[in-house]
Amino acid sequence: MGPLGTLAALLVLDLGGTVIDYAVMVSGASLATVFGSLFWGLVLDATIDRKVLLTLSYLGISASFLVMFSSATVSGVALAYIILSFFQSSVGPVSNIMIMNISPRSEWPTAFGKYNSLSSVGVIAGYVFSSFWAAFARLDLLLLVFSAVSFGASLYWTLSLKGVHPMPIERVAYTLNRQSFVNRFLSTLSVFLRIPRLNDFRRFRKLLASPMTRQAPLLYLSLFIFNIASGVYNTALNPSLVSRSLTKSEVFAVNMVAMAVQAYSMQRSGRIPPGRLVSSAKTGLTLRIAGYTVTAVAMALLTKLPLAVAVGLAFSLAGGYAYSLFYVSSTSLVFDTLQGGRQGGMLGVISALSGGGAFIGSIVSGYLAFYTGYPVTDAVAAFILLFALYTFAFAYLEHESSPRT
Repeated sequence: MGPLGTLAALLVLDLGGTVIDYAVMVSGASLATVFGSLFWGLVLDATIDRKVLLTLSYLGISASFLVMFSSATVSGVALAYIILSFFQSSVGPVSNIMIMNISPRSEWPTAFGKYNSLSSVGVIAGYVFSSFWAAFARLDLLLLVFSAVSFGASLYWTLSLKGVHPMPIERVAYTLNRQSFVNRFLSTLSVFLRIPRLNDFRRFRKLLASPMTRQAPLLYLSLFIFNIASGVYNTALNPSLVSRSLTKSEVFAVNMVAMAVQAYSMQRSGRIPPGRLVSSAKTGLTLRIAGYTVTAVAMALLTKLPLAVAVGLAFSLAGGYAYSLFYVSSTSLVFDTLQGGRQGGMLGVISALSGGGAFIGSIVSGYLAFYTGYPVTDAVAAFILLFALYTFAFAYLEHESSPRT
């Protein structure tokens, strides 16, 4: 599923769509992911044989690829992409809970490490394959390949666990183990244990209003702003590369390099000592701002191969190393804030903020890029991310300057 976002952007542009069309599609997919996380979480709680859910997810993804292939309009591709995102939102939570079901608790870190490594290899392989495919064959035929792969995954999953009946485990176990929690958040922005209530948001506002309790809400707000900036930058990236005369193969290659760096960085970031989480998160944000800024300059001055090299390096910094450093660190810090109880309510607030940030960022990106250009859009993303850094730093500046209780 790794190259899906890049592939969708190229398909929309091939059909005559604009960056606004693509942004609307991405924002719709963000909402589908949020509602999908809620829906699949409730289904997961109510299902005894959870293996069936993963099979259903892959079949839904496979069918969505076929619908996307058969669509000859931007709206058709967009609808299929949104439906696919809904099914895809179930893969992460179901896979994670199955790992926790099958593996002894003492082996969870090792099991999640293997899962992440294999997922990263799959993402990189998908980009490598797509880059070569785009150079020699019709892009839309790649959808048939992905559909077949998804269908094959459903068969493999069904047959490999035939006769296996793991003991069910509650989803709240996510919040009891750091590795499973971080892994769950990396697979999707939205993690709901229950539907957030109005009182949860009132509690969030109350905590934010007090200097003694505002650290955690400020951390959550920094994630909200971070996701707005990410939505602005990521949505504009692939259309901007096409606008500057990069081939489809080169667009996939730029993304491939960034994902390879991200995969390696994720492995390294998982070893950050607890005492360095705050400083690592600040470093990640600072480097991500630098990557966005370099992209803005490159988009204004370069084209073709020089642009591919410059953006490839900048995106590897921003979307690879810096992303891994910040997201692993910040998610670990979020984990620490939930250990006092009421995990379901605060997780719902965090997920709503994260999903809302991605939605806002995508919509803003489309219109901003269309009317002001891609360099301005990347610069605005960097400026928004500066606010995320300020919010995060302010939260922990207050914390570090006050005595612990």
